[in-house]
Amino acid sequence: MEEEMSEETLMSERGEGEAEVGSLDETLTRMRPRYSTTDIDQFRTKSNFYVRQKPLIMLLRETLINHRWEEAARVLINICSEGKECANVLFHCGLQTLYNHPHTTPQNIETFKNIVEELPGVLSEHVRLEYCFYLITRSTDRLHDAHRALKVVARKGRGHRYDRNKEQKGQVEILTKAYSGVLEYSFWLEQRDKLENYEMGESEERIGQSQAMNRSLMSMFDTSMSRENLKDAMDSHAERALRNLDVLTGVEGVWDNFVQIRSSLLQSYGRVLECRQMLTEYRDMNSKNPNSHVYLYEFLKTSGAPEDELRDVLKQLIDNVPSHPLTLQYVTLLNTTDHTTLTVLFEFIDFHGNGPTQ
Repeated sequence: MEEEMSEETLMSERGEGEAEVGSLDETLTRMRPRYSTTDIDQFRTKSNFYVRQKPLIMLLRETLINHRWEEAARVLINICSEGKECANVLFHCGLQTLYNHPHTTPQNIETFKNIVEELPGVLSEHVRLEYCFYLITRSTDRLHDAHRALKVVARKGRGHRYDRNKEQKGQVEILTKAYSGVLEYSFWLEQRDKLENYEMGESEERIGQSQAMNRSLMSMFDTSMSRENLKDAMDSHAERALRNLDVLTGVEGVWDNFVQIRSSLLQSYGRVLECRQMLTEYRDMNSKNPNSHVYLYEFLKTSGAPEDELRDVLKQLIDNVPSHPLTLQYVTLLNTTDHTTLTVLFEFIDFHGNGPTQ
């Protein structure tokens, strides 16, 4: 059996200079792989990178799993000595590391995006889409930047690229629309908050609260917009969000975050039957995904569905995940103490590893 190598040992083998890391800006500079454009064809054929770098890859895996982000950055620098062959490792692992690194700034993320876009073997549209998603979900004060970035992706995605097949192009188009839906949802949330603050300000004025309080509340939104304008803007963003997110209908894959957004919007506008159909179809296409069952169950429960429907949904969930916390709710809905109920409970306890049953 191979003896496991510590991080210090691995780093020392590559020289002390590469093991030390200064600021995150310096780290990003050193993450830029050393390759030339003539290496692209070789990149597509060489496959011994993971064999040569297995110890470092295993160490990187350990640092990511245990959320040791600063150590992960050091490991990535050493992996980057491989140049062109580390492109996908750098893209996926580097992004996760930067998202969670304690000293990451928005400028670091943008610098990293520019570095990865130059790598052969990485589809630049995927990099841009990931950057857009970062702007939408982790930097809410830059939603308009995300909107402009998505327009760039959509425009370039319509152009011809020699290294992209139809399947890749289809994925880019689907993700671009889906991310646009998430962006419109973020704008919808903004308008909803403004409308709530507007109505709160009107209410405070009606009951004779101080003008200072009213000014404080009104400063939280654009006072040039009337209630009707805010409502129209909010509804417009909701419709655009739903129209864009509809691109995921019938598309295989785990789309949990997008499904939750669609469900939230549909329920907000009273489109209950449409929401139920969407959640049911998602569950049927992703029966192995526990969340697909949970989303449908929570919707049905909120909608006041009969207990037999709730039981049926939970049964499919428990059949796939006997240890799921909703197992206890399922047992309550069974409302019996027969052999079936006891079997479900014992499997729940066994999967949770709670030791011998008392």
